[in-house]
Order: sequence, then C-alpha cells, then structure tokens
Amino acid sequence: MGFEPQLKLIISQIRPDRQILMFSATWPTEVRSLASSLLGTKIIHINIGKMKYSVNKKISQSIAVLHESNKSEYIVNVIKNILLRFDDIKTKIIVFCNTQVKTDIICELCTQNGINVKSIHGNKDQLERTEVLNEFSKGVINVLIATDVAARGLGKK
Repeated sequence: MGFEPQLKLIISQIRPDRQILMFSATWPTEVRSLASSLLGTKIIHINIGKMKYSVNKKISQSIAVLHESNKSEYIVNVIKNILLRFDDIKTKIIVFCNTQVKTDIICELCTQNGINVKSIHGNKDQLERTEVLNEFSKGVINVLIATDVAARGLGKK
C-alpha cells in the first residue's frame, strides 16, 4: 500500500467528468478501502478467479534504479545477500530476466561467485528445461535464473 499517496495525487489531477479504472491483482480490505476513497460509491467490481487470494505477507519487493552496466553484478550481490541472510538449504530464489543473453550472463556470474544456480530459457531444449525445473523443485539447486519460459513449468511442481 506504499503507492497510496501517488494514486491520490494522480486522481486529484483527473477531471471529474472522466472515467477512472483501477486494476488490482488482489482485493484485500486495504485495496477495497483505497478504491472507495478514490472512486467514491460508483464502483463496479469485476472479479476473475477466487476472492480468497491475497498477497503473501512473506514476500517483499524493492526497487533499485541502476545503470545497465551495474545490473548483473547488483543482482548477483542481492542473491548472495539473501542466501547469507537466510542460510537455509531450503531457500529458493527465482530471478526473471528479459533476455536469454542476460539470463546466461547472470547465471555465469552466480556460478563464478560459488552460487548453486542453473538457468532456463527458450534456447535450451525442453528436456534440459524440465531437468533444471526438477532440480530446482527438489532443492538440488536453490537459484533459478529464467526468462518467462519458466512460467509454463513452475506451477506444476
């Protein structure tokens, strides 16, 4: 809910005769209250899926604005810090990259730093991708670097 001040600022600058649409992946009490305060009583709620889903409280997000030349090293350092912080063999980390090249670069940097890692992307055959996903699921590797090709196999484990 850290985005509430920005939303209120944006809404305050919109002409009152304009239509406003608000989208949210989840619909917890906080988001419902925000929608009511920003949009008033004329809310039409459309739900796709089950209402019981909510954000996992154990997941945190952070944003770092970096120059392209620093991104890969930064990501490797974040991975190392997470692994050191939790120091648990069951800790699993997934890093999604936009390109196959970036996936390979980050995977190689992780390997050079002694991190137990493998990668998957569209340039790898299906058998190799399946093996890597199985190793990740079983804890053989605890860091997976992937393009969006991983999304087709993660939910099955």
